[in-house]
Parts: sequence; structure tokens; C-alpha cells
Amino acid sequence: MTQNNKIWFAVDEDGSEWWHEEKPARNGIQNGLWTTGGADWGKLFPGAIQAITGQTLTWESEPLEWVVGERDKQKTITDDAGNTWSKTCPNCGKDSMHVVRPGKVQCSKCD
Repeated sequence: MTQNNKIWFAVDEDGSEWWHEEKPARNGIQNGLWTTGGADWGKLFPGAIQAITGQTLTWESEPLEWVVGERDKQKTITDDAGNTWSKTCPNCGKDSMHVVRPGKVQCSKCD
């Protein structure tokens, strides 16, 4: 896959889903396809873009830039002292965990 931590997602006119190392252009070489100038690319299984990003793309959508690991970062919190926790409370299931002090987190819904 890509050497950096960014990829682009796009959906061709036939509904097939693709990742691209560089931002693709619509109708670059053939109608109905997103193409890039020689950068790496690959086909994804149907529904992969939504599973990875939580967003639905179509042919009419612009390509979506995605930072690899972004979803994981959005679902964690840190105390800036080297500790990382899930934002999701193990008791209530809400994304409501917060840092109380270095080394300690608690849920704002459960406390």
C-alpha cells in the first residue's frame, strides 16, 4: 500500500470501491473511472469504504482523503503522560470517558 499515512477512497461509476495513493481524477483515462498518474491503487471489497470511514461514497462524491489510523485516534483519549484509553465506557457503552488526572479516567455518564 502507500508509503505515507494518507490514502484516498473513491467509487467508480459501476459502484466498485478503490483506494489510491494520490488524489484521483474523474474520467482520467476512461469514462466512469477514477485514475491517478501512476500512483499505487487497489480495489476494495463492497462496503469497505463505509466500514473503514463510516462514510458512504458514490460516483458523484468527491474522493475522500483518509489518514490511516484516524478512526482509532478518534476513539481514544490520552493523559499526555503516556497513557491511552478508549473513549468508550466499558459499562454504559457511550463515548464519554475523560481524563480526571494523569493515570485516571472515568465516564461522565456513569459517575
